[in-house]
Amino acid sequence: MNNEAKIHPEVALYQPQIPQNTGNIGRMVLGFDTKLHLIGPLGFQLSDRHLKRAGLDYWKNVDVRLYDSFEAFYTMSKDRGLMIHAFTKYGKKSLKETNIEKNSLLLFGREQNGIDLELLKKYNVDTVYIKMIGSIRSHNLSNAVAMVLYDVFSRNNLI
Repeated sequence: MNNEAKIHPEVALYQPQIPQNTGNIGRMVLGFDTKLHLIGPLGFQLSDRHLKRAGLDYWKNVDVRLYDSFEAFYTMSKDRGLMIHAFTKYGKKSLKETNIEKNSLLLFGREQNGIDLELLKKYNVDTVYIKMIGSIRSHNLSNAVAMVLYDVFSRNNLI
């Protein structure tokens, strides 16, 4: 039996506001056998019925880590040697152009207004955008996470 620790990209949500999105993302990360990091303040309680309904009976098995602030999340990432890739409309390069390794944190912002660019600059976080062909402003948060998570797992031969 292989005792080597699994190294998978992990998902982080910065101040999520819609419990249904977070529940759906939680179910998705469980399906990829990875972790979900939630950076507060959250726009809902973890006991919210909409969160649990979207996460189905899987929610109780999701490995969820909570942080009171971005600073606490950032410190954890550095302590673990993880690279943060923030997905934002301010991204410097596209997902296709970005090499995302197994030991990465895939960071997504609030549904309404993403992640503050000044915060990303302050912590020197790598910024990535998801190229869109159509004429929409953004993708739904859980859809964006699904696209990126599948792409990163696929490119790193984890699926």
